Amino acid sequence: APFKKSQSLRIEAGEGGRVGWRTVLLGYSVCLRFWRVMLLPLHRYRLIRDMLSVYLIGYMASMLLPLKAGDLLRPVLIAGRGGAILHDRGEGGENPRAYLGITMPDFPNLFCLYGPNTNPVLGSVIYMLELQTRYILDCLREMLENGYRAIDCRAEVHDEYNERLDAQMESMVWRHPKVRSYYNNSQGRVITNIPWTMYDYWDMTRRVDLKDYAVE
Repeated sequence: APFKKSQSLRIEAGEGGRVGWRTVLLGYSVCLRFWRVMLLPLHRYRLIRDMLSVYLIGYMASMLLPLKAGDLLRPVLIAGRGGAILHDRGEGGENPRAYLGITMPDFPNLFCLYGPNTNPVLGSVIYMLELQTRYILDCLREMLENGYRAIDCRAEVHDEYNERLDAQMESMVWRHPKVRSYYNNSQGRVITNIPWTMYDYWDMTRRVDLKDYAVE
């Protein structure tokens, strides 16, 4: 049922919830009043509850604490072609890279949201997620319409993109030798922020070019 008052949302969200839940939920109280939207009783859906908990805790920690951003995937072992391990490919979380911040070579059909170098310092993270979601759905649409079983980013495309990204980043204040934050890894490379405008990123992700991928 839709929530007619923010008070009813507070009651449904419950007392004693995990840190940050009520803040996040109440921030979307307007959306939750629409009749098409409902709040799931997460205590009845353990998998959804645990996934949401991990997401909220990981997001809040990355925003509030000086953690290495690349470490957030550390508990998850993701293996690709030829035994490639995603955590190792990112040099133990020190140097994660992805094409468009979305996909990596040797990990077919694996897509990321809010991946490496997709944090907008000026602009909306939600908008970035929408652009990434649209791009991923376009990849899936291409697979379905063409009968492909796998789509895998080409290594040369991935590497050229990250070379351009690093070159553009050199003009940003985050690369100043006196700047140190969780944006940077131990060598000073920025692994969180995007060096381009949101319009630039929209232009990069508005259509899928299958020449960027090996398909089968």
